[in-house]
Amino acid sequence: MTEALSSFAGGAGAFAAYALAVPVVLRLPGRASPVARQAGLALVVHAAAVLAAPPWLESWSYWHGAALYWCCFAVALFGHGAVYKSVSLGILGELARQDDHGLGPDRIAERFVWPGFAARARLLVAAGYAEEAGGRFRLTEAGRRLARRVRAVQRLFGVTRSGLYDRAA
Repeated sequence: MTEALSSFAGGAGAFAAYALAVPVVLRLPGRASPVARQAGLALVVHAAAVLAAPPWLESWSYWHGAALYWCCFAVALFGHGAVYKSVSLGILGELARQDDHGLGPDRIAERFVWPGFAARARLLVAAGYAEEAGGRFRLTEAGRRLARRVRAVQRLFGVTRSGLYDRAA
């Protein structure tokens, strides 16, 4: 087996170990966020794989396996993030729990839209980008500066709409 193939085999084996361990690690009690837990686990598994690889593999080069391992980790982490707090999947799950598999838009908004909005608004206030007064949110000076920067980046990348499901004009 070539050095590159040996390294790929090591990277694939390490990712398999990570994939088997991550459901266990995410269920353990603790204060760390799921993303922090996964990143910590990925580092531990990677380090263990690098230390264990030389005796198991005849010849190997570090970078091929490391690239495969971290690429697989990035895809897995992105996939986890896509389903972890997905509003769409939450709505589907709630619909499935209903006897008639249906909910009105007011109930969906009450259960999913307003809590999500309130949490994000609280984050903006806590970060100092907005303030709440009289049931209204207003940008602070720091919020206006950040909004200008975000808009400049959007213009740079040609972002004209911000919705994931918007059709191109």
